[in-house]
Amino acid sequence: MTTSPDGYISRMSDTRMQLAEVAPGEFLVSGEVDAHSSESFATALVAAGESSTAVIVDMSGVTFMDSSGLRVLVEAQQRAEAGGPSLVLRSPSRQITRLLDLAGLTENFEIDAPA
Repeated sequence: MTTSPDGYISRMSDTRMQLAEVAPGEFLVSGEVDAHSSESFATALVAAGESSTAVIVDMSGVTFMDSSGLRVLVEAQQRAEAGGPSLVLRSPSRQITRLLDLAGLTENFEIDAPA
């Protein structure tokens, strides 16, 4: 990840996933969150949680997520439940909504969907 001169935008991308911290603790994720990219995703969420009271993840551009990406979200939610920063999933794509439903985890997350 890199930080822009204004200190608010950090970006990380690989061939499958793009991750941008658009404000402190607020991320825009797109592409595929899988075994290849999940470690970078996890590292970013953990680091954001160290300096923010909330971690907001806009998932509207996520086209695929496997169990390793789901694990990252579950671990972030577990940190929130243990007194860490709250986790908000903003505008999850249809693929993410379906994955959470299939895993029986929808009710475990705070989801901020557009009106």
